[in-house]
Amino acid sequence: MPSSQAALPSFPKVGDFGTLVTQTSLAGVTIIETWALNADFNGASQLVFSTTTRDGTTVIANETDTFILDSAGVPTKVVISVIPNEISIAPLTTSGAMVTLSGNKN
Repeated sequence: MPSSQAALPSFPKVGDFGTLVTQTSLAGVTIIETWALNADFNGASQLVFSTTTRDGTTVIANETDTFILDSAGVPTKVVISVIPNEISIAPLTTSGAMVTLSGNKN
């Protein structure tokens, strides 16, 4: 259950940002989801969603989803980056491996 939750504004402007959701489990794992609308080149913008997962004060994972929007606000590209910190979930152990996926609309 989220301890706080907010919606994106109906008409965000470049430079706007905020927190969408903060939630903490009974085990002490906290997930914070944020957003930002950043300037890009040639009138385009970047709508960025970031998720940080913490176990206590230790960051255990970050995910950033970036949507490139043309000057009309139409998505043209998406980039997804996941950076787990050292995580051990049998049989998988990762240590700071980064995965980035990106693609164009066409």
